[in-house]
Parts: sequence; structure tokens; C-alpha cells
Amino acid sequence: MANDERGRTSGAKPATVETLVLRRWLAASRERVFAAFASQDQMERWMCRDAAAHVIRYLKFDFREGGECVLDIDIGKGQRYIQYLRYQTIVPSERIVWVWEGEQLDATGKMIYELRGTRVTVLLTASRGGTDLTLTHEFLPDAQSIADHRRGWNGCIEVLVSLLAENPSSDARQGSMTTSGAAPKPVLELKRTFGARREKVFDAWVKPELMARWFCSAIPNRSGRIAVLDARPGGLYLIEVDDSSTGTRYQLRGEYREVRRPERLVFTWEFEPDPEFGKMTIHLDFIERGADTDLILTQVNFPSAASRDGHGRGWKFCLDALGDYLEE
Repeated sequence: MANDERGRTSGAKPATVETLVLRRWLAASRERVFAAFASQDQMERWMCRDAAAHVIRYLKFDFREGGECVLDIDIGKGQRYIQYLRYQTIVPSERIVWVWEGEQLDATGKMIYELRGTRVTVLLTASRGGTDLTLTHEFLPDAQSIADHRRGWNGCIEVLVSLLAENPSSDARQGSMTTSGAAPKPVLELKRTFGARREKVFDAWVKPELMARWFCSAIPNRSGRIAVLDARPGGLYLIEVDDSSTGTRYQLRGEYREVRRPERLVFTWEFEPDPEFGKMTIHLDFIERGADTDLILTQVNFPSAASRDGHGRGWKFCLDALGDYLEE
């Protein structure tokens, strides 16, 4: 997927934001196609193999929500392209969502191009005895990037087709390996654009005096306080919320898994006194769009669709209140 011809300098602000959508029918089950994304052994055989001359090393492969994959690609003439994949949502045999970023380095190690904040979604749908693959690549900076990635993804998919054709009888075995018979849990994804720099948006989530101005009282009939907020990897938070309509006190608590200002925040989410919700995880990605910021909220591991929908309504109030605060 690396582009040998770019030669652009990093840091340019895109005037527009583009989306690429590709669809392809594959002669393999959803389970087998999913396994081609979930296994490093299989990924190494097709991902970024659109140019035969590229030499690829996998520096990291951690296929899980919050995990990362890092590829070091020798594209010739002493230049390298470092490809970063950061997994946001994984629903076995159905959907994979990841942030897709990269850096092109010249022969001296100087960065001559960077791609930040784009997102890839792969949807797998059973169709005609095989699988319809829909790949959506969002937030590409311009028409040239669309063309480059269209060419690259089409080349990768052609190699994937060849890989899947090698051993069609493995479908049933791959399905048992990847799905484990478990029904996928609902996932909530929300996106908002705020008219503020992402540093300001990020800080509104990690500084207690700022978060208290929009989070605690965002939902009607509720008020609360931020008792603990230690926004560092391994740090904890505790938010106490009183519901005046029922007289109930709720506690939201969790642990910070990833804190990268101003790009990304990941934390667990436990809701008491309703332990049936279990422990969920929230991923926040802050994507710079000039003077604006796109916030992508992904919450995973819901026990039910009703729980997801209830949280979706609650987050709408919270994000509305966050927008009001950022406009002050």
C-alpha cells in the first residue's frame, strides 16, 4: 500500500476529506476471509503485497480491540514506509475496524510523507455461497490519496483472492478457530465534529475540572461529581452520578488502558449498581481537521442491544454538552 512516487512533505492540511469504497465477492466463507485478517501468517501473504518488489517485515501483530499491527516496508531506493494499524472494533466473521496511518522515510531516515487519522472498515456478508467484502477507507486527505489507495487495495485484494483459492476445504476449520461459536456482542460507534483544536477536546476528557463542566450534568435529571480521575495508563477514574427521578446513585468506574495526547484515549467502563453490564471498553480517537476535530467514540462488549441503545442516547446528551462547553 506504500506509494513509491509521493515525495510529499508531511504536515500539509487537507482541503477536503475523501472516502474510498471497494466491494468484491470472494469464493470463501466469512470465517475463512476473517481468518485472513486475524492471522499474522495469512496477513503476511497478502497485506501490502500489491507491489512484488516490496520487502515487508512485521514489527508487531496484536489482533484484538486496542491492539496494533506495525509493518516496515522496504519500497526501494533506500526508502521505507512504516504502516500502522490500530484495531478499534472486531466482530468475528462480520466486521473489522482499524485506524490506518503511515510514514514514508527517505534513505537518511527523514520523514518525507505522513498519513494520519484515516480509518478502514471491512464488512463481511454471506452471499451466493461465498462472501461479499465491503472495504471503506475514510478520511483520506485528497483525490490523489484516493487513487493511490484504490490501486493499492485492489492489488492486495487480488493477492487475497489467490490465497483463498489455495485450500478451499479449510473453511470449516477456520470457522471453528475464529468464531468459537459465540454470538458477537453489540458495538456502539459515534462520530462528532467539534469546532475546536483536538488538544482542547482531548483535555476535556482527562482534566477533572474540565470534564465536570460537561459530563456530570449532561443527562436530564442527573447530576454528579468526578471523585477520581487519574488519566495515565493504569490510572483509575470514578464518577458518581445521582438520578433525581429515581433517587438512585450510580458509579461509573474504570481503568485507563491507553493515553496518547491528543490522539487517543482508551479506558474500561463499569456501571454500578447494574453489574450485569459487565466491563466494557471505550475507544476515543481525536482526528485533526484543520481547526476542527473529529471525535470517534467506539464502545464495545455490550451485554445486549438494549444496553447499547441506552448508552447511545446517554452519549448523545454528553456529546451535545461537550460541544456547548467547547464553544464557550
